[in-house]
Amino acid sequence: MTLKNAEITTDAILGGRVTLLQPKNGYRVAIDPVLLAASISPKEGERVLDVGAGTGAVALCLANRVGFVEVSGLEVNPNYRDLALRSASINGKNIAFHQGDLFSLPSVLTGQQFDYVLSNPPYWSPESSRPASPERSGAHFLDGVTLTDWIGRCLALVASKGVLSLIIPAEKLDDALAALMGAAGGVTLFPLWPKAEMPAKRVLLQARKRSATPLKMCPGLVLHRIDGAYTEAAQLVLREGQALQFD
Repeated sequence: MTLKNAEITTDAILGGRVTLLQPKNGYRVAIDPVLLAASISPKEGERVLDVGAGTGAVALCLANRVGFVEVSGLEVNPNYRDLALRSASINGKNIAFHQGDLFSLPSVLTGQQFDYVLSNPPYWSPESSRPASPERSGAHFLDGVTLTDWIGRCLALVASKGVLSLIIPAEKLDDALAALMGAAGGVTLFPLWPKAEMPAKRVLLQARKRSATPLKMCPGLVLHRIDGAYTEAAQLVLREGQALQFD
């Protein structure tokens, strides 16, 4: 059932650079999609796919920064896909959001591969305590598949020597690395520290398909100062739309 206007909010992200339509209830964007979009710097003519695109935040943030690349998204929820398309129109961006399942691709994506595939994947098993909203649950929980399955299907969409970029909980890092074994290398880990001297709760992980380059750990990004405000470095990404530096 299509969402009614009263069930939708109009929000500004990326320091007001992007306008995003979201459901009032269910999954709503925090900072993870903005950080994921900032994790890559594609070159002109390269193609990018966001898997599990939701309401389009990752693709819209990326298109705002690098409008010279082809950006598209895949989303299983038809309501979210509809909002993503509407947001793309509001922002004047030509982004193809496809409705479909990663494990049963729509025909338009069958056989296609991309220079970059981005994903903020679901990662908890069905046995975990689910959030109250079924819509929100779908964004975070794997039903009938594993994180290894999800990453494997994402890798199938990555061209040879292309890049897969994920944002995952730090406690799921072992699972993600195991899923990449033998299929991708050149792994780069970019921790997201809530505050200085606190353990990272999220990690940006990048891997290059069919690469044998050794794993690299980056210094990462400290998100908040002691008083809870964003650090200057975080604001450059979250408010100013700058890319993260993985070097």
